[in-house]
Amino acid sequence: MDTFLHDLKYAARMLLKKPGFTLVAVLSLTLGIGANTTIFTVVKAVFLHIMPVNSPDRVITVFSSASSRGGVQQQFLPISYLNARDYREKNDVFSGLSVLIPTGSSLVISGKETNVFCMLVNGDFFDIVGVQPSLGRGFQSEEDGAPGAHPVAVISNALWKTQFGGDPKIIGQAVRIGAQDYNVIGVAPPDFHDLGTMGSPAVFIPIAMHEQILRGFQKDWFNERGARMTFLIGRLKPGVSFRQAELSMGKLNAELMGQYPKENGGRGILLSRINDTIIPPQQRGDWVLAGAMMSGIVGLVLLIACANVANLLLARGTQRQREIAIRLSMGASRQRLVRQLLTESCL
Repeated sequence: MDTFLHDLKYAARMLLKKPGFTLVAVLSLTLGIGANTTIFTVVKAVFLHIMPVNSPDRVITVFSSASSRGGVQQQFLPISYLNARDYREKNDVFSGLSVLIPTGSSLVISGKETNVFCMLVNGDFFDIVGVQPSLGRGFQSEEDGAPGAHPVAVISNALWKTQFGGDPKIIGQAVRIGAQDYNVIGVAPPDFHDLGTMGSPAVFIPIAMHEQILRGFQKDWFNERGARMTFLIGRLKPGVSFRQAELSMGKLNAELMGQYPKENGGRGILLSRINDTIIPPQQRGDWVLAGAMMSGIVGLVLLIACANVANLLLARGTQRQREIAIRLSMGASRQRLVRQLLTESCL
């Protein structure tokens, strides 16, 4: 240990003695390692991010597809509400399947309006994702029943902190969203955001409140089987594989095509694990290619940086031939000199 510490001190003195060499070597490695760290951080956030839900490999997002007249297949499209409702009620592979309707509305606080992103969901939504509010409670089954009868809402943690100052007394209070007052019954956990296709909703509202919250074409076309405006998120039943779910939902889709050929002609169904929706599924191939290219480029940068430092060390070693010869003549072993040079290189 004493010998290693001696080598380390000597290496530090040599680096301080040659500040130009040290600066060039450090800058080369900084650029190489910094570029790789930056790209890996981006790739990790995009491709290795895990959704903040329970057992995300069992949570599935359901989309639709369509065949155009030119034969081009469009994928990962929204679903009409009526089709989504049939998928929810008639499937046999999900323990729970919630319809999702993203929409915008306004939150009114002290007479001031703020635009908020709302998500209409079924009453079992929080049970499906396996996440319960950190404050208050989630929705109950009866709140998913009679239209307009239960004006309740769960707000995001971010909205709670930014608009209500993190006040725990928010539970049970009425807030005006759009033209309707809603009782806040829960606050979502802090990490419940960036949910892939769902995005980061600020407010969750039971789908039974669609008449009060939806507006424009979403309200007008809500009961039109041809209007695409929803997604689905579900949890697979125990023992049901992803492939089994695809086959079963495909059969159910074929039945709906047969029952409603005009509205559902050429429409298919697509399933995707929720972790695979962090990137828009239709753009995933482009993102993978871009990530691979960036990783390859910064890998070459690091390789060049290491080669530059190696060349600097070789040039420096040539300049120290006289020093090494003197140390050999004084009895230093080759092993001892190699260890010293390795210590300097590692430092």
